[in-house]
Amino acid sequence: SHGNVSRVFTGQPLAFDVILLNLETSTGTIALDDETTPWEQRVVVTLTTSDGTVLLGGFSWHARLLNRVIEPSHRVLGVTPARLTFILDGVDLASLTPGPHVINASLPPEIVGAEVTRIIPLRLDIAPPPTTDADRAIVNLAIAEVAALRGDTIRAIDAAKTALALDPLQDRALTIVAESYEAEGDLVDAVAWYERYLETLDAEAGDYRQRLEAYIDALRRQL
Repeated sequence: SHGNVSRVFTGQPLAFDVILLNLETSTGTIALDDETTPWEQRVVVTLTTSDGTVLLGGFSWHARLLNRVIEPSHRVLGVTPARLTFILDGVDLASLTPGPHVINASLPPEIVGAEVTRIIPLRLDIAPPPTTDADRAIVNLAIAEVAALRGDTIRAIDAAKTALALDPLQDRALTIVAESYEAEGDLVDAVAWYERYLETLDAEAGDYRQRLEAYIDALRRQL
């Protein structure tokens, strides 16, 4: 999942990736699309409790795809992984009972047989609604990250600033605000927020700090 999230509060959105890896590229590629349907629409996603009880029956997982592919294009799975992102809003998970849950994704057997498929599930602990500012900050940071993925820069900035007001140590929120301002073309505010993030990096950041400083300088030259 995005951010390696293992705990999700009730009401918190969740973005997660399904990644396909071909570990036997020496034997060839795997055809993903059929003649009429892109592979993204053929992936089967399930949410279960830890004992295997299937939840959210009738849930439209494909409607939660970040980028929906309409037409198949004869794609194959070779050396390069294939990836798609699902986004669940807080209301999608609101009905779940707190506790451990598992998200699995699989492909139809006509694409690749179950006997040669290894599935690594996403394990989540659904927690009750947050009661502390630190946990509310986590929820708002998740809202900001999902908004950023969707290109909703206004909501991303608002939620990230709320996260920082609740917990000033949420450094990721600083970069979300900076990146969102940059996406809007507001380079003045983008530079200011990148610089705030830069201040959180210590000397051990090394090359990353230098690259960020160079990036900020490049943005400043465009002002």
